[in-house]
Amino acid sequence: MRAWLWTLPAILVAALDLALRWEHVRRWGWPELAFYAASIVYVLAWAWLVGRALRPRPGLRPWLFWTGLAALASLSAFMLVVHFSHYFYFGIQPTVVAFGYLFQETLETLTIVADQLTPGTQLILLGVAVAMFGLWRVAVSRAVDGRRRLGGAWLALGLLVLLTPALHNNVAMSQGNFMPSVNFIFSASKAAEFRLRGEGAFRRLQVGNRIALPAQPAPMPYNLLVIVAESLRATNLGYMGYGRDTSPREDAFFAGRPEQVFIFRQCYSNSTTTSESVPSLTTGVHPIEDYRRLHRMPLLFEYPAAFPETVTFLLAAHAYDVANYRLFFQSRHLDRLYFQEMSGHPMFNSIGMDDALLLPELRDVLGRMTPTQRFAGILHLNGTHHPYRVPPAFERWRGEPLLNAYDNAIAYEDHLLGQVLDLLRAAGRLDNTIVFFTSDHGEGFGEHGINGHRRTFYEEIIHVPCWLHLPRELVAAHGEGLRVNTERNVSNLDLVPTLVDLLGLNAEPAVRALTEGMWGQSLLRPVDAQRLILGQNGDVTSHLFEGFVLLRGPQRFLYHSEGGHDRFGLYDLRDDPQQRRDLWPDNPTGHARELARLLESFPALARLAARNGTQPAAGN
Repeated sequence: MRAWLWTLPAILVAALDLALRWEHVRRWGWPELAFYAASIVYVLAWAWLVGRALRPRPGLRPWLFWTGLAALASLSAFMLVVHFSHYFYFGIQPTVVAFGYLFQETLETLTIVADQLTPGTQLILLGVAVAMFGLWRVAVSRAVDGRRRLGGAWLALGLLVLLTPALHNNVAMSQGNFMPSVNFIFSASKAAEFRLRGEGAFRRLQVGNRIALPAQPAPMPYNLLVIVAESLRATNLGYMGYGRDTSPREDAFFAGRPEQVFIFRQCYSNSTTTSESVPSLTTGVHPIEDYRRLHRMPLLFEYPAAFPETVTFLLAAHAYDVANYRLFFQSRHLDRLYFQEMSGHPMFNSIGMDDALLLPELRDVLGRMTPTQRFAGILHLNGTHHPYRVPPAFERWRGEPLLNAYDNAIAYEDHLLGQVLDLLRAAGRLDNTIVFFTSDHGEGFGEHGINGHRRTFYEEIIHVPCWLHLPRELVAAHGEGLRVNTERNVSNLDLVPTLVDLLGLNAEPAVRALTEGMWGQSLLRPVDAQRLILGQNGDVTSHLFEGFVLLRGPQRFLYHSEGGHDRFGLYDLRDDPQQRRDLWPDNPTGHARELARLLESFPALARLAARNGTQPAAGN
């Protein structure tokens, strides 16, 4: 067999891969380059063995030859599609975590892949697949049979035996330093192994054994409605100063009740992924904390359920079979749980149904209540999730850019929020209802080279909307402290301690002990203007460490690992609100010392980083 012909497909893919990822590759050291070279050898060994199996010889039917070659080219093209679509979206190769997410949220992942396949991308990948097919065809057609070639096959087999366990065991630590096909095969297999063993790359939520709360003697004086939006960033809302009129219903509501509404203009998410953020903000447990604590702390609606005659509900347009939300939110204190899979309604976007379908459910809950009953509920919306679909009547801003579709989705969600408020008003409940609105995380549209979320911690990803509506009696008692905090850094992790405080439950020593142990703070009293807020996607149980952001006043310390190297950033929003000037290179040693000092407040983060072999406070 003319072996050099079989190297051509691997060389073609390596050249494409290196050209597209050159900004990362040029930062590699010798260990990363060695990983990459080993993966090339691995591909060549497989190519040699496949060539031996497919070489023309007596007894091999032509259709078997052509079918095998077409399958090989198609599989290779598929792996390239997954590899590069993920790279174009996130800026990194698909990792073990990414494949774990694929197993859990298949539809959303495939939507991301499809979104990246522009006509140009499709042509490139199709061309590569056709070229690989042609090169393999030439290599096979010129194959030479004979016993003297068996030595090469044994050598290839020996290399595969040696390299397979090495690459499989190291793929989780490789930072994507493999050829696309090798990365695909071993990242997927490692994620499957973790899942079968019930651990690792993408953790699953569980049914919690939650702390019991003391029963209250009298009914709750107010109703409570928490609304959690999906992938909604603060900057694209009219009341946050956006140039488009994306929030007219909310704007009108705020204008009509200026003393009762508190808009927290500097609210930040605790995480940039829904599977971390929503469980966190509904329990008050930061994602970096011990996972067992997340399943012990009471859920948000269990605090008002301590009062008699309280009707509780969780109505979600979001899919709840993903990440095990269905089990996580199970509680004997929850009267009604409703989500996309149990609704019978079709998917509206990649991970949920139309938010409008929650309105009849909310109307039914309110209609069944007696005058003496109070409600405490969560609406988990989904309309601003990719790919940002809306009914045709709400396509105000047209065109292909994703930002237009996103703004349309925000305006549609605002319209539905207005209908929710109308339902409360019609039921005679609005004036005595606490309404808390926030989002799980934001969304990027190329501001820092990233579309979507999950990987970075820039402002467009972590800065989320947050507003609170209070009955007049609560405004008189707590309005002063709340008003101070509307211009200070707050977190959606403050949701639980604030609402527990509003309900007066902190008078109970057992409840006060819970809220005092939370990382979030009650917003009824002024928070420190230099308060530290941490955003991070993983915890010590999930083995996930994608980096972090640490906020202190206008400063933003950012960290992530790239190409096996620690990458730091420091931005000051006073002079640089768009985060265009990285201050870290000005004084890396001094900034590293300052960051190390600040991180002493978060020992769990240091433990997680050490477990993953990174040094986020070292600075370089």
